[in-house]
Amino acid sequence: MRHHTVAVIGPNSDVTVTMIGNYAGVACGYTSPLQGIARYTKTIHQAGCRDVACGGNQLFGAAETAARLSDATVLVMGLDQSIEAEFRDRAGLFLPGYQQELVSRVARASRGPIILVLMCGGPVDVSFAKNDPRIGAILWVGYPGQAGGTAIADVLFGTANPGGKLPMTWYPQDYLSKVPMTNMGLRADPTRGYPGRTYRFYKGPVVFPFGHGLSYTTFAHALARAAPKQLTVPLTKTTSLYALENSTISGNGIRVSHTNCDTPSAFGLHIDCQKHRRHGWNPHPSRFLDPARKMVSNQATYRFSQSSYHRRITTNC
Repeated sequence: MRHHTVAVIGPNSDVTVTMIGNYAGVACGYTSPLQGIARYTKTIHQAGCRDVACGGNQLFGAAETAARLSDATVLVMGLDQSIEAEFRDRAGLFLPGYQQELVSRVARASRGPIILVLMCGGPVDVSFAKNDPRIGAILWVGYPGQAGGTAIADVLFGTANPGGKLPMTWYPQDYLSKVPMTNMGLRADPTRGYPGRTYRFYKGPVVFPFGHGLSYTTFAHALARAAPKQLTVPLTKTTSLYALENSTISGNGIRVSHTNCDTPSAFGLHIDCQKHRRHGWNPHPSRFLDPARKMVSNQATYRFSQSSYHRRITTNC
C-alpha cells in the first residue's frame, strides 16, 4: 500500500490488551494496529463501534466520512475475550452486533482500496466480505500479541510477506444448525443429516477451507522427474531395516512424497530381504503376524511370501 492517507476504522483498530488474548502475562508495551499503520503513513482514525459487541450504528457516519477522505481504508474488526474465551462460547459465527453493517457501509463510502483485518481466535462467517468486490483483501491475525500492530502494518505495506495457513475450517453460519454442540462425532451421518466435523469428514460449503492462505509470492510446483514405481533396498550383513545407511528409511517407516495416494497402485514399494527373518517396522513383528503371514498396520498391509530365505514386502499408499 502506498497511499498518503489511510483511514483506520473498527472496534479493534486501536486496541492493546485484546491483542494478547488469554494465557499471557503483563506486556511491557503495546503497538496497536493504528500505531503500526501510523509509522508508515498519515492516518484518520474512527472506531465505528464503541466495542466489539457493536450495539449500535451511531458512530457509522463519522467512519464513512473518514473513508471518503482517505486514499485507502483498513477495517480492523473481530472479537475479544468478552465474546470468546474459556467457559464463554459464542452463540453464532457472524461478526457481533452491527459490525457487518459497518464494514459494508464503509466499503461503499471508501474512495480507495479496502482491507479487512480480522482479530479473533476462532473462525468467523465473513462470506459477505469475501463476496464484496470492493474489499480487496481479508487478513486474519488471530490475537497477534503485544507488537501485533507492527506485524499487521508490515504485511499491509509489503515489508513482510504473509505465508500463514488457516489451522481450522471456517464454517458458514448455517453449519451450526446441523451440528449440535453436544455431538462431538467426526464422521458424517447422512441418515441423520449430520454433516461431520473437520476437513477430513465435512464436505459441505465453507467460508475458507482448512490450510487456506495466500502470499505475495506466486508459487509453482513440479516434479523434477517422474517418481519410480518400484524401489529396491538391498540389505547386507552390516545393515538392517532398523538402520540403513544412505537410504530413505528413517525411524519406523520410509518417507514417500509426490505420489498420488488416491490410486492404490500408483506407487508400489518393494523391499527384498535375503536370509533375514525380522523386519524393521516393529521390533516385535510376531505381535502383528497372523497365521497367513499378513502384518496389518493402520497405514497399509504388508504381505510376506512363504520363503524363509527371500521375502518381499509390498505396500501401496
